[in-house]
Amino acid sequence: MIATGFDLEGASADQLYAYPRDGSYLRLMGTVTSGQVTLTTNRFALTEALGCADLIYGHNIFRFDLAALAIHAKADYLKLAAKTIDTVVLARLSDPPGARGQKPWGVRGYYGLDAVAQRLGYEGKTGDLQALAKEFGGYDKIPVDDPRYNEYLTGDLRATESVMTRLAATMSDYARREMRIAAVQGVMSVSGWRIDEPLLAIRVDNEEVRRNNALAVLHEEYGVPMEGKAPLSSNAGKAALIEAFARLGIHGFPPTATGKLATSRDAMSEGFYFIGAGKSRQKLDGLLRRYGDSPNVRRLCHLIGVVTGVSAKYAEIAKFVHSGRVHGGIGEDQASGRWAMTRPSLTNVGKRGEKVKVRQVFLPDEDHVLLSADLDQVDMRALAGLSQDPAYMALFGPGLDAHAEIAGLVLGDRARREEAKPIGHGWNYGRGNAAIAESTGIDIDVVERFDRVMRARFPRLCGWREQVRERAALGELLDNGFGRPMRCDPSRAYTQAPALMGQGGARDLMCHALLRLHPSVYPMLRAVVHDEIVLSVPKEYASDVADHVKQALTFDWRGVPITAGVSKPSADWAACYRKEEEGK
Repeated sequence: MIATGFDLEGASADQLYAYPRDGSYLRLMGTVTSGQVTLTTNRFALTEALGCADLIYGHNIFRFDLAALAIHAKADYLKLAAKTIDTVVLARLSDPPGARGQKPWGVRGYYGLDAVAQRLGYEGKTGDLQALAKEFGGYDKIPVDDPRYNEYLTGDLRATESVMTRLAATMSDYARREMRIAAVQGVMSVSGWRIDEPLLAIRVDNEEVRRNNALAVLHEEYGVPMEGKAPLSSNAGKAALIEAFARLGIHGFPPTATGKLATSRDAMSEGFYFIGAGKSRQKLDGLLRRYGDSPNVRRLCHLIGVVTGVSAKYAEIAKFVHSGRVHGGIGEDQASGRWAMTRPSLTNVGKRGEKVKVRQVFLPDEDHVLLSADLDQVDMRALAGLSQDPAYMALFGPGLDAHAEIAGLVLGDRARREEAKPIGHGWNYGRGNAAIAESTGIDIDVVERFDRVMRARFPRLCGWREQVRERAALGELLDNGFGRPMRCDPSRAYTQAPALMGQGGARDLMCHALLRLHPSVYPMLRAVVHDEIVLSVPKEYASDVADHVKQALTFDWRGVPITAGVSKPSADWAACYRKEEEGK
């Protein structure tokens, strides 16, 4: 078997989809086979060499290198991906990520090639590519015959081969499955998603008008300066806001790690935010969590959010539009492995209420329609399968709505499903009764009754949660039921351990469903957002693809039926939900 490692250097990674597609993006490329390094400037020679190899490998190549060859060298992404091993995937499985901010896993670059190689006892990268780019005025300006450039790429290739040699011993069936999943993720990025640019431009303008109006109000009522790109971050701006909060009786404003006024989304929210990392990490209440009963405080926080752009979703989308499309990235840095669609972020784009309007700018390809499919109550079903509580598993029987069933059992009225739903999610993951009541606005007596009845009706689920917490508190890695190792912060095991199990299980239930799709459907995928997948499908095949998708998303897992619903064919992403408001 011929195993070939490869790496490539080119223009900035940020320009992968923005750079002209004339081949100039790719500068210097190389392969390593049995210790023999070969460098080339011919992108087609590289793709031919990779095509002849039985197996190809590299570090972070699903997300970058293979995508670069597909975009700038017309390589067949899926064909190459089918025989690819990505060492960053192996590195994450052999040394799983921790919780947000947990050291050392949360340190930037922890899973980079250089850091991984050094932890395994090998020499990492050689040379300084960033310094070369600065010297010549850009990554795409470095002369391809510069000895330092060639030495840098050679060092990368040797480090890649060393890492592969060591991590290949950790290859498991789950790791092989993850390579297939990473290929699906990558093809979504390469395909991209068509955007309604005229509508987006109008909404970006509207956001700017809202921002200017909000800034004017802050200036007139609180003395915030109007000048500068970030007036609230200036010393004068922060002083004015501190005075504004003081006038409302608030002196314990949310701080940054350095003690200054924090104006982030989380700091202004009804939830929590964090400062610091590792042992110094602190969990703090967002401003609205502490003072949200005051209409004046809510108004001030809203104005700050509009000015700082935390709600400027259209402007965020516009930053990543290239030739009428966005080619989002997919991150899975969470300890559960759950995906996060990035550049732009889609995880905070709602499917109900006002937030669904953002989805109107996402379109199918020409002569296509969009289809959306959602797994039903997938987090709950994951917990049912993992705990094997027969009473809890019975909630997902044919024709049953688990949220309505729980509402009937606990609240005495199946029609109170929307009330039971947020309580149930919090309860599953061990949130305290007071915290659930505060975050949902539901009376504490109702939440406490919910807790008592759930404990009595589902003792095996409760026992399983305690076992998971005990293992996590001892520092053991958790298994999500598919073979994925997950790292919990032992100090936060009570809530984090069951949450990891539910979210990690749900993640791999979705991945299992994706792998049940026919490969011809993969280029139609546009996004996976937690329990939802979105596809751009040729109109004439919409009905057949919808049937196939529903079949792929319907299966049994550990005695629990996994089911899904598929939307009607739609002209934009928001339209997929106009008559689909129930059952999720």
